[in-house]
Amino acid sequence: MALAIRAEQGDQLAGGCGDRSYAAGRNAGEKALHPGASLRDSMMCPGMIPISMDSGRIFCRLTAAAGIAAPVLFTLVAVTLGLTLEGYDPLARLMSELGETGAPTAGIMNTLGFGVTGLLMVLFSLCVDRFFGRYLSGRAGAVLVAISGISFLGMAVFSCDRGCIPVTNAGQIHLQLGLVALVAAVAAAFLLGYRMREDGNWQGYWQYSLLTGILVIGVLPVFLTYGHLDGLLQRVLVGLIFFWMEVLAIRLFLACRPVS
Repeated sequence: MALAIRAEQGDQLAGGCGDRSYAAGRNAGEKALHPGASLRDSMMCPGMIPISMDSGRIFCRLTAAAGIAAPVLFTLVAVTLGLTLEGYDPLARLMSELGETGAPTAGIMNTLGFGVTGLLMVLFSLCVDRFFGRYLSGRAGAVLVAISGISFLGMAVFSCDRGCIPVTNAGQIHLQLGLVALVAAVAAAFLLGYRMREDGNWQGYWQYSLLTGILVIGVLPVFLTYGHLDGLLQRVLVGLIFFWMEVLAIRLFLACRPVS
C-alpha cells in the first residue's frame, strides 16, 4: 500500500515513471538512442533509486539551478549597467553596447553578462540532456542549448565595436555569435517542444516551447529590418528565450527532488 502511494506521488511530480514515460504509442516516431530507463525515471520512481543515485540527483539539481540562474544573472547585469551608464537608452541601444570596446561597463558586462551566463547555460544543457537525451531530438536540443551558451562565452571574448557597428574582426564575430546564440536557442525550443510532446508528460510545456519559437521567428525579421527601437526589439527576443529557459529549468529542478 505504501509503495503504491509513493508511486502515485512520483507520477504526480515527474509526470510518469519508468517505461510508462516512453510508451510505444507516444514514441513510435522516434527510436531511443539507448535502451533502459532514463536518469529521470531512476530518480523519480520509488524502488528504482539506489544509494549511488544521490550524487546523480545532486548533479541534476545543480545543473538545473544553473539554468535558473543564467537568465536572472543576465537580466540583473543588463538592467543595472543600463541604468548606471550615462546616456544609455535601452529602447534604442543594444545590450551588447554595454560591453563594447572602451565602455566603462565593458568589464562587468563581458565577464558576468556574457561569460558567466554562457557558462551557466552550458551547465544547464547537461541537465537538459539528462532528462531528454534518451532520444535524438532531446539530445540535439541539449546540444543546441550548449551551443547557445558557448556563443555567449565567445561574445565575452570578442566584444562589440562602438555602437555595435562592425569595424573590427572582433566586432563582426561578436554580432555573428549573437545570431548563432539566438538561432540555436530557438531551434532548441522547437526540438525540446517536440520531445516533450512525444513524451506525453509535459502538457502545457511543449505547447509553450513551440509558441516561444514561433514568437521569436515572428519578431526576428522586424528586429533585423526595422532599424528603430533596436534595444527594445532585442530585449523582446532575448526575454522570450530566457523566460522559456527559466520555466524549463524550474520544472527540471523540481523533477530532481527526491520523492517523499
